[in-house]
Amino acid sequence: MHCLNRLEDRNRHMEPPLPERRFRSAAKYYLFGRPSYSSLLIRRVVELCVLNATHKILDLSSGPGQLAVAFAPFVREVTALDPEPEMLEIGRKNASSGRFKIKFVQGNSYDLGPQLGRFQAATIGRAFHWMDRTATLNLLDTMIESGGAVVLFSDSHPEVPDNSWHSSFNKVIEHYSTGDVEREKRRSPAWQKHEAILLASPFHE
Repeated sequence: MHCLNRLEDRNRHMEPPLPERRFRSAAKYYLFGRPSYSSLLIRRVVELCVLNATHKILDLSSGPGQLAVAFAPFVREVTALDPEPEMLEIGRKNASSGRFKIKFVQGNSYDLGPQLGRFQAATIGRAFHWMDRTATLNLLDTMIESGGAVVLFSDSHPEVPDNSWHSSFNKVIEHYSTGDVEREKRRSPAWQKHEAILLASPFHE
């Protein structure tokens, strides 16, 4: 594993970035407070994207590296990019038991560019809504190999007894989110769904 210094090149045409260190206090809870990704789902994505041991992939806004670690056994190298140093440190520890190549790089969607390399795919786990989505996809188009893909991950909680905890969990989130302008903007009826952004992008297939 390797760690690179923060990338400083910024795309000045993108929407203003989120405040620095927004997720600092949440970093230590991510591995335990968010559902992990199913191994069957990971294998299905590998199959659909025809990924193999010669490929490199980018895990954008990697957080503590859940997707980076999950995909690493199937590809040559994963670059895990995240703006929060504490997330990257947890990611390094999370990946320390593996023998796969993961590079942890401090940066965000504003730092996308040729200096990161070229990739067969980019994965984004529960973070696309925090980015300037149109500009991010346009930048990724210059970095993804022909025939490559961008893969967005999310989760949902069906209303079954095993998920009864989720209502209380949401109440806690709402309590601590009061006054969060960025979160409210993304919950507004005027907020375009990811599908609409994708259909108008180079990754519309």
